[in-house]
Amino acid sequence: MPRIELRLFGAPELLRDGQPVRPHSVRALALLAFVAVEHDRPHAREKLASLFWPEATEAAGRQSLRQALYSIRGLAEGIDGWLDAGKEWVRLRPHAEIAIDVQRFSAAVEASDADRWAEAARLYRAPLLAEGVSVVGEAFSEWLEAARERLHAMAIHNLDRLLLARVAQRDWGSARELGEALRALDPLRESTSRHLLRIADAIGDAPAIEGEWARLTTVLRRELGIAPSEQTAALYRALRQGGCPTPATAPPEPHSFAGAPDRTVLGALRRAARAAERVYAFGHAHDLYAHALAILERSGTEDPMARCEILFAKEAVLERLGRRTEQMANIAALLAAARSLDDPVRFAQALLREASAAAYAGDTDRAIRAATQALETFRGAHDAPGEAEALRELGFVHWRAGDFPGALARVREALTLHRQLGDVGGEATALHNLAEIHRSLGSPQRALEWYGQAIELHWAAGNRNGEILTAFGMANALLQAGNEVLACEKYAHALALSERYGERTMQSRALHALAMRGKSAGDLDEAMRCMQRAVEVDRAINYAHALGHDLVDLGLLHALRNERSQARAALEEAAVWFDLTGDEAGVGATRAHLADLESGRVPQAHERGDHGVKSHLPLSEGKVYCEFESPFSRASQRTG
Repeated sequence: MPRIELRLFGAPELLRDGQPVRPHSVRALALLAFVAVEHDRPHAREKLASLFWPEATEAAGRQSLRQALYSIRGLAEGIDGWLDAGKEWVRLRPHAEIAIDVQRFSAAVEASDADRWAEAARLYRAPLLAEGVSVVGEAFSEWLEAARERLHAMAIHNLDRLLLARVAQRDWGSARELGEALRALDPLRESTSRHLLRIADAIGDAPAIEGEWARLTTVLRRELGIAPSEQTAALYRALRQGGCPTPATAPPEPHSFAGAPDRTVLGALRRAARAAERVYAFGHAHDLYAHALAILERSGTEDPMARCEILFAKEAVLERLGRRTEQMANIAALLAAARSLDDPVRFAQALLREASAAAYAGDTDRAIRAATQALETFRGAHDAPGEAEALRELGFVHWRAGDFPGALARVREALTLHRQLGDVGGEATALHNLAEIHRSLGSPQRALEWYGQAIELHWAAGNRNGEILTAFGMANALLQAGNEVLACEKYAHALALSERYGERTMQSRALHALAMRGKSAGDLDEAMRCMQRAVEVDRAINYAHALGHDLVDLGLLHALRNERSQARAALEEAAVWFDLTGDEAGVGATRAHLADLESGRVPQAHERGDHGVKSHLPLSEGKVYCEFESPFSRASQRTG
């Protein structure tokens, strides 16, 4: 059988045994590319005809589609075995014997193996279909732009996690190479510049610090009309004050926009940021939102709605990144922007963001004030879904603060509202949250009853992530009730669901829980296997905050197995990750473990008991409470 290869990064190429073969038209080639990229589902012939021949009548479009498919099937011997062109549907047949660079890239990015990530970095050589398919039509162009943004974000995310791993390991040479590759992929990305500045400082390359600062300021001015962010400027100043002998290059003064900022640029930045969020590239999304805000500020024009929307999006990204200090500053700006809109609902939503962040910071009074004001505002606006959201937030604040009666009262009110509204998803979330509170009260059997009701509604509503979270909560309750065997089965069920539905955050947490159960049972080999997998998943999605905690537990497992050098390496890397996320308490606790190790003692973590980390995951149905294990719960609770 001949080897068929389809290359879609850059100029598209179809190869048979290394020799190019060409469809009869550009649209046939674009059609082939489309079904290859969107290979996970069948496509109706009617929709394909309207996508690729929008100017034709339905009958003519279908005829053109038939001709294109005939051309594709006849290009080379063996190609008919992978393209499934039925009477009404067209799709790429699963497991087809054809090498497609986009599919190989996506699979490598989604893997948990650093060698596969390096393979993905080699595969991404240019944007998707960079040449030769621009004549197809507007609808195809819109699809192509969205697909390019998604794949570009995946490429950045992939290089970023490779770079961060090298930084954590202090492999400065490899880190610099990866940083330069990232910079080539996106010259405007400030987080890449910050990495390169730190790397240059670590190896004592003062000219490189000056050169990177000058390059960044120039390219940001030229392309976006903005200066580097204060975060980047502060790092540059700190590095120069730390002993750079080279005189500083003054940054060029950014030009001002004449009138309103370019809406095309703002729209492109926001679309790219949303694409980055969908592939876990939260650091990249943060940079894009920050640039959009800077453009609005430099324009000198007032657009409070756009500013408010971008601040909301940026705050959600900061929440995922665990950058609490920057998050609180962003929330202050968000509250001001929302207040200027004269839109009480938007202002109330901003207050809920403040309440959540204050709860994680341990400022319970501030959190209660903000959530209560939001609740009153929603009620004044007769916004029942918003009222339920505020009640969930108030319940969360009380729960984290240990006021379980207060939490129960608020969540019960939310449950009543969801039922009045006929909101099945919201009802399931409220039931789950009631279960979490009862578990915190030491009533695992009552919690299991609430979980049981919640999981049925999650299933009925098709809420897969809610189903995973509730299965995980049930495992925690079973463990609390002393049923270790059933708890492990339920953790394994949550893991299987998370793997099936691609919920990688909970995949990581379920693996961590199973590792702790293995440790508790004295099966250190199984504990190590699960913990190493949890670390791999954390790395795969750049789950930096969880990665620090999981590396600590990995180090403790190594110490129990008397693998002292591996334990030291894991703990030292954990300290670097905590430093990257600004978790000073995590750094301190990890250093204490390292000191124990150096003195010949085996570092000890908290036993589970009541030392879980009270957290949440945001679902479309509402805020879902959840509790995770941590090697040092007090530090974890201070940082969220």
